[in-house]
Amino acid sequence: MNKKAQILVIDDHRIFADGLSLMLQQLDNSFSVDTLYTASSVIENLEGLLNYKLVLIDLNMPNLSGVDFLRTLATHKVLIPVIIISGSEEIDDVERCIRLGARGFIPKSLPSSEVVKAIKQVLANDVFLPKSLSETVNWSHCNPQFNPSKADPNHVDGLRPRQIEVLSLMYQGYSNGKIAVVLGISESAIKSHISIIFKALSVKSRTMAVKAALDLGLINNNN
Repeated sequence: MNKKAQILVIDDHRIFADGLSLMLQQLDNSFSVDTLYTASSVIENLEGLLNYKLVLIDLNMPNLSGVDFLRTLATHKVLIPVIIISGSEEIDDVERCIRLGARGFIPKSLPSSEVVKAIKQVLANDVFLPKSLSETVNWSHCNPQFNPSKADPNHVDGLRPRQIEVLSLMYQGYSNGKIAVVLGISESAIKSHISIIFKALSVKSRTMAVKAALDLGLINNNN
């Protein structure tokens, strides 16, 4: 008997999460589905993700969004296929998710049969987008890797790769607490990194630091 594919569904809307889990197991008995309503517990135990073949996560959730989740996996080099689920079909959202490593993007309007098809396609090591989106997406914008900076971090004395990552997340508008969650380190450590950044760039505010980093090419506006 073939072992079932372990799938994790993460969505803060319980009715949707439970309904999706039930639907998947009813439509395909090769799936075994667990459900969570927040990504926080997963981030605290990233090794636990290795029990799953695939994660489906909502794009927009409080505290930790699907994009935050993708960034966290990339930062910690956790290799697991992720499909983003969303009520949005904005091309910018799709391209951003694929660029950050998502293996698929499923609009919540997609028929259940197509959702099963998407999951099987990603489990087969492919990328899935609905036809309506795949024909619109600019694939040249969708480099599926986490790359906070294309610049050499030694371009500015005193800045290391971790500080470049912090700068990139600051540019995204992340608070110190949220940066700490994504990078998996303490908030006090983030404050220390920011102090180093301010000193290296000769600035006194986050806004000035981000502007200086953009001007120097330490981060880019595609992240």
